Amino acid sequence: MEELLKPAEVAVILKISQAKAYTMLRREVMPIVRIGSLVRVRKSDLDKFIRETGNLSNPMTLPKA
Repeated sequence: MEELLKPAEVAVILKISQAKAYTMLRREVMPIVRIGSLVRVRKSDLDKFIRETGNLSNPMTLPKA
């Protein structure tokens, strides 16, 4: 089974605040997995997001995946 990341882990990988990570996930700028009320991100989806966005200054303006 593929690794699922918590929002705090996404924040660390992207080097952003946890608040910004939660906002990005709430806006679904990348695919998310919901487990009840929990939100997780597949590692492969985060890797794809990083490859596709590169160094954009505001990734939250991207269309939903």
